Amino acid sequence: MKSPASSRREFCKALSAMSAAALGAMSAATILSQASAAQEGEEATVIRKVIDATGGMEAVRKGAICRRTATGKIIDPQGEIPFKEDVLTGGRDRFRFSITLNNTSPVTLALNGDKGWNGTNGTITPLPASRLKETKQESLVMHLATLMPLAEGKFKTKIVGLDSIAGRDAIAMEIQAEGLRPVVFHFDKGKMLLVKRTYETFENGKVIRKEVIHQDFEEFSGLMLPTKEYWNQDGKPFVEISSIKYTFYPKIDDSFFSKP
Repeated sequence: MKSPASSRREFCKALSAMSAAALGAMSAATILSQASAAQEGEEATVIRKVIDATGGMEAVRKGAICRRTATGKIIDPQGEIPFKEDVLTGGRDRFRFSITLNNTSPVTLALNGDKGWNGTNGTITPLPASRLKETKQESLVMHLATLMPLAEGKFKTKIVGLDSIAGRDAIAMEIQAEGLRPVVFHFDKGKMLLVKRTYETFENGKVIRKEVIHQDFEEFSGLMLPTKEYWNQDGKPFVEISSIKYTFYPKIDDSFFSKP
């Protein structure tokens, strides 16, 4: 039978071990908490620098409602197909995209909230549910590219590393949201401008990985925006867009996005 003194010593030793374990767990939790806070602080710092480099908060807010015109070409194995585009964006889930191939009649795709439509040769048809879902995804990525949702902190962000875009270091930041497929924005580490966006869409029954590279930035009403874009699909060149021009509006009526 153990003596009272021996029992007290074992009890104190056990208590000391429990205390050490508890302190260790607390220390680990504190370290993880501090690391998480530092990570969030790092991402907030990057976003703030990007907003400032792009033109500041007021300019970015103004850029959320915009008309963009451009010329470009589709890269096809059988030959390049020239086109003109006219894109009107009015915030999340509101856009109208018109493209004219080889000076033919324009083809239009539009989204207004939970409704979308397609126009070809004067024939207007509503988007089926599957196409509507993917169009909303594309619209959300376009909206994110205005940077306004990031400035407002509406989406969770995570820095996932460094990349090299056109020979320059770029910060890769993943944007996370419920129902949103993976989206990564790449910000030039020196200029702090959005130079690439990578995301996924679901088309014709399969997942397509898209990359959009932004180049030749110019100032438009206080905003630094790209005048050239290079689009890749599943790692292959798909579209080149140039001569991009931007016009901004304080607001746009719903009739521009509604089905005719």
